[in-house]
Amino acid sequence: MTEKNILDRAYQVQTPEEIKSLYDDWADTYDETVAGNGYVTPQRCADALAAFSPDRSAPVLDLACGTGRAAHHFKLAGFETIDGADYSEGMLRVAAETGRYRTLGQCDLNEPFEDQLSTEKGFTPPYANIAAVGVLQPAYVKAPALERIIGYLRPGGVFVFSLNDRSLETGVFQDALKTLAAAGRIDTLFDVYGDHLPEYDLRARVYAARRLA
Repeated sequence: MTEKNILDRAYQVQTPEEIKSLYDDWADTYDETVAGNGYVTPQRCADALAAFSPDRSAPVLDLACGTGRAAHHFKLAGFETIDGADYSEGMLRVAAETGRYRTLGQCDLNEPFEDQLSTEKGFTPPYANIAAVGVLQPAYVKAPALERIIGYLRPGGVFVFSLNDRSLETGVFQDALKTLAAAGRIDTLFDVYGDHLPEYDLRARVYAARRLA
């Protein structure tokens, strides 16, 4: 399967079974594909988190961590300890081989976190830093997941994430962010539109939000 075909497939899958099958199949060639398309969002997110995180020595929870590409950039930005979670077992296998993570576990972001990301499995909520790089699109993650993620962040902690052009078109996550802000739950610190997969002609907004309550 060509790089374009697998990227097309990534933006066409709809069901959890299709998503898991895609990423399990893609795991061994994912890094090559996204690098070949100029994927810069992990670095953009790492830079944003570094700019606003009060404590780079505190663990980062890397949601939908994939092969560990974002963790590479978090490490370069000075974050010492990273925990990763992903829905795909194939992606988790590749991520484990990088040695970038303190702990790794399988997680469906559309389900409660308490059992999936528990202390018994090596996770240490609440986190000072959480990231969701390149995953927040309606076919993959439903908007209520944002409230769930904020709930795993300690007050004053920072959540960094991206919304690509296709996610932005729906307005689903922007509406959820407005609801959280209106409720006094978060304060948006950073909101910048820029490159995502430039060779695939796709851009993204990178956000950083601080938990207030």
